[in-house]
Amino acid sequence: MTEAFSVKRWENLVKNDPDLVMIVEGEEIRFINDAGARMYGSQPEDLVGSNLFQLITVEESDKARQRLQALSNGEEVEP
Repeated sequence: MTEAFSVKRWENLVKNDPDLVMIVEGEEIRFINDAGARMYGSQPEDLVGSNLFQLITVEESDKARQRLQALSNGEEVEP
């Protein structure tokens, strides 16, 4: 199996995952799959580049900020 095929295969798996898959850098959404975008009533291309904290409630934002901080410190967080 070539590396290009392998990367494309994983990209398709993530894109088509029925659960939310999101990559956030800082507070910016860098990738969100179709299932995740549907959760927010949108398309992936409309959410990429958005601030994560514009999409979630105030109650969720505190927990999300703590999780992001832990991840940036190299700590493990529970799903």
